[in-house]
Amino acid sequence: MGQTKDGTSTFHLVSYRAADAVRVMDELRSALATCTTYTAKWPTDTTFEHLRSAGDPHQGDEGVSFRLDVVSSSPVGDDDPVRMLQSFQVIRSGSTVAVFSAFDTDAHRVKRVPAALVTAQMKVLGTGGHRS
Repeated sequence: MGQTKDGTSTFHLVSYRAADAVRVMDELRSALATCTTYTAKWPTDTTFEHLRSAGDPHQGDEGVSFRLDVVSSSPVGDDDPVRMLQSFQVIRSGSTVAVFSAFDTDAHRVKRVPAALVTAQMKVLGTGGHRS
C-alpha cells in the first residue's frame, strides 16, 4: 500500500497455474459484464455500485480496468455514509495476476492507478520465472 497527496494505491500479486490464471481473467470479465451492485454486511454495510469499464490496460498478456463506487455505513453510527471511488487494473502476466487499485474518499474525484507503479511492477514480472 502506498499513499501520496493524490490518494492511496495498493497492489497484490497472485500466482496460479497457467490455465487457472487465464480462467480467472475470463471469470472476471464475465462478472464485470453482468454484475451491477453487491452488498457486504461485515464489518459495516458496504455497497459496491456503479461498476463501469475504464478501458483495458495494454500491459502483460491481458488485462481489465474498471471503476466502482463504494458506499459504507459510517463506523461511528451517524447518518452520513462514507463514499469513495475505487479504480482497478487487473493484469495477467503468464501465471501471475497483478491487482492494482487506487481510491480516494472524495467520491467525485476520478482516481487512477499510478502508471509508474503498474509499469514498474509489470517490468519486474516480465523478467521473472513465472511464465509458462
